[in-house]
Amino acid sequence: MSFKHSFIYRNRIEIVIALILFSGVGFTFYQLKSTDNLVWLIVMSLFCTKFVMGATGYYLYAEKHTPSMKKMLEYVLLRFY
Repeated sequence: MSFKHSFIYRNRIEIVIALILFSGVGFTFYQLKSTDNLVWLIVMSLFCTKFVMGATGYYLYAEKHTPSMKKMLEYVLLRFY
């Protein structure tokens, strides 16, 4: 079985999306619990909102174009609406 037919290769974009989401939420949740500062709750909600908007934008892009890791990272991390 070649690497292109493996589960990780076929679902690599979804795996990276999940890793970015869990690491971002985990970091902000840790900061919220360690500092007891509610600003981190606002940061977490803004991160999740921006992340969901970016992921939605990427999936709309991927319906009409070839899925691309570079475009996914651009939509999820860099684009602001």
